Amino acid sequence: MVKNVFSLFFLREKSIFKIDFPLPPLFVYNKSMNHLLHSLSLFLCGLLLTGWVVADEIAIVADPYMPYTGIPDSEHPGFMIEMVKKILEKAGHTVVYKQLPWDEAMSQAKNGDVSAIIGASKVDLPDFIFPEVEQGSAQGVFYINAITTWKFTGLPSLEKICLGIINNYNYTDIQEYIKSNRSKSARIRMFSDTDALEKMVTALTENKIQAFVEDQNVMREFLKTYPNADKIIEAGRLRTTTKLYAAFSPKRADGQELANLISEGTKQMRADGSLKKLLAQYQVEDW
Repeated sequence: MVKNVFSLFFLREKSIFKIDFPLPPLFVYNKSMNHLLHSLSLFLCGLLLTGWVVADEIAIVADPYMPYTGIPDSEHPGFMIEMVKKILEKAGHTVVYKQLPWDEAMSQAKNGDVSAIIGASKVDLPDFIFPEVEQGSAQGVFYINAITTWKFTGLPSLEKICLGIINNYNYTDIQEYIKSNRSKSARIRMFSDTDALEKMVTALTENKIQAFVEDQNVMREFLKTYPNADKIIEAGRLRTTTKLYAAFSPKRADGQELANLISEGTKQMRADGSLKKLLAQYQVEDW
């Protein structure tokens, strides 16, 4: 006896699932039509197995960190976002990108609410799955009000000022100093939300902090539209740069596979010149 169902197969994270749909009585005794429908389901299954049909959505998240990560669906969403989307979409995945404050982005990533966080370092999320090759590199720079004379000359020089930082960012050389002094309001002031950088600059101009640390590319991008750009100057650099990655949640079964895709894709983009071309659009040099 012919069953009055139509079986549809689909792929989800390397597993094949089957759903049976009840058919109207018209099809119960129509063996030719029933055979056609089952043949169609097998054809779709074959396409799924060969990667021609995609049933996979990858949610990625980042904070505002132009030129690395910017506004979703904009003409220039950030070169790291463009890299990740290009590589994953070429492999047949659908990528959905949303922007959140960094602490919230990290929280969602840790909870497995999203598949990946873009712009993370290995210090930020040591339990996450990282590509072998990084997708960016950050250079921390100290910025001060042009009317002041303070310079960063080592950890002792930080004790003379109140330093502005963004909550949950990694500051390499001075991270231990921050951990030891974050509860001291005279030494450290933390900022958060998607406008954290703007808040730090305002605090600097109002002398609520005397310096802050920000990546050189991010600050250059910010100063393009800041009306008093000439009043913000450099006052030293961190010795160690930070490698930035597309970091995948360990809760995602194919996290390592996706990380490998990003590694190979990054290498390919560097080899064929497309990475250099992309970075030029954001006025960034290959690291």
